[in-house]
Amino acid sequence: MSPSCDEKNRDKKILVVDDNRTNVQTIKRILEERKFKVFEAENGQEAISRVRDLSPDLVLLDLVMPKLNGIEVTRILKNQERFKMIPIVLLTAADSVESKVKCLDSGADEFLSKPVNPLELVARVQSMLRIKSLNDDLLSANEKLKEVNQKLKELSITDPLTGLHNRLYLQMRIGHEFERADRYRSYLSCAMADIDHFKKVNDTYGHAAGDAVLQHIARVFMESIRKIDLAARFGGEEFVFILPETDEDEAILVSERIRASVEASPVVFEGRTILATVSIGIVTFPHHDIENEDQLIDCADKALYRAKNSGRNRVEKYD
Repeated sequence: MSPSCDEKNRDKKILVVDDNRTNVQTIKRILEERKFKVFEAENGQEAISRVRDLSPDLVLLDLVMPKLNGIEVTRILKNQERFKMIPIVLLTAADSVESKVKCLDSGADEFLSKPVNPLELVARVQSMLRIKSLNDDLLSANEKLKEVNQKLKELSITDPLTGLHNRLYLQMRIGHEFERADRYRSYLSCAMADIDHFKKVNDTYGHAAGDAVLQHIARVFMESIRKIDLAARFGGEEFVFILPETDEDEAILVSERIRASVEASPVVFEGRTILATVSIGIVTFPHHDIENEDQLIDCADKALYRAKNSGRNRVEKYD
């Protein structure tokens, strides 16, 4: 059985703002008979404070008050992102068109003539609350859509097996880093790593074991680099590291630390220990007349080829 209107009203907070105590009590009695939660404020400054504390679903705000009048309070609240979606109904004794237009121009959502008619008050309150509920639903849907879009974006730049960034993101990031290094004439190192004899792992232990090796080594990579560095899966068993503000000597140290960490941490898969090593080739800009990011990766690949041909499980720099 669906809840009655009065039951639904129990969760709705309404702030009534008026320096006339009699007006406040009259409105409060009418609304509390309909089970609304009613709160009070007697001036504009108190109204702003109570809105900050309560985040009400609706504000009934007297137009004429000392210090801060209803229009000034409305403008203050509507200019704050937190409160701009809270409906404000201005209460006014003036019945002129100009006065009503001024109320709406201030940002108020509706106006109500005083003395208030109980039936009109309840109808106006329920109408504003329906609009508030629709706006809340829309904001919630937009937030969920943003979350979904963010997740889709992350998925599009993430390698699903290893959790590292993929080649698409690598291409975007390395272009940015190369442009920055070129502009400021700072160092930018690139390292390319390849798992030694990876095909033999797949052939001997199976592809599930090969996947476990890739995932394990990816974790070692992430633990071995700085937050400003990038580790990406280039394809298959090849990985690329982008090391901003890193000269050749530092890049050799980082790469050697990565190589040693992989060698020192064998993979245990289904009770079997799988030893894995990596070969790494490095290159550093602005050496070697490198002119763009594609040449940077190409030179790192050539250094990797040299490391593999020199016995594997080693680090070689581009020469």
